[in-house]
Amino acid sequence: MIQKYLDYIGRKHGKLTILAISKKPSIKAEFHCICDCGNQKFIQIYNISRTHSCGCYGKEFQKKYKTHGQSGTPKQRTRAYKAWIYMRDRCSNTKSPKYKYYGGKGVKVCDEWQSFENFFRDMGESLPGMTLDRIDVNGNYERSNCRWATMMEQGQNKTNNMYLLIDGEKIHLAEAARRFPVKMQTIWARIKKYGWTDRQAVGLDPKPPRKMKATT
Repeated sequence: MIQKYLDYIGRKHGKLTILAISKKPSIKAEFHCICDCGNQKFIQIYNISRTHSCGCYGKEFQKKYKTHGQSGTPKQRTRAYKAWIYMRDRCSNTKSPKYKYYGGKGVKVCDEWQSFENFFRDMGESLPGMTLDRIDVNGNYERSNCRWATMMEQGQNKTNNMYLLIDGEKIHLAEAARRFPVKMQTIWARIKKYGWTDRQAVGLDPKPPRKMKATT
């Protein structure tokens, strides 16, 4: 069987050059190879078709495409790297559940930020509890239009902003919920669904009387 592989000697396969065929007791026949990097490696004959180096190629690939050291496994990824991944996904991946709110509405990631290194250079790492936010919610993801912001700050920057007028002061819904012991969803429902006044919605005025059911 070994005879039919003798003409492989001298051939180059990827970064490997086949030097000889080795047959040791209790071991299947192997090609004795030398890699372009200088390392020698023994590879079973049947595995030569899917082996292209001594292992150095994979290391070179990782070094080339993992220059920033912030990707790794999902648990190892930094907050900034995750934000960059999700930003690009919702703007360019038509299968993303959030695409219709971003890419589907024409929101794009600027050319410079297609590179994580450029994104990180401009934005740096986010603090805990902060996520990527567009200052102009109708604008694109680019250096002049993005910031790290808290959920409350982002809530004040949504396209469906809602403000209350309390004693002559214009207060955002999120701020009203923080200032008064009432949830945002409750304030919204009281005003939009049930027709309460702004003061009633936050508990400063008595609740409106319940409508009496019509009697027959």
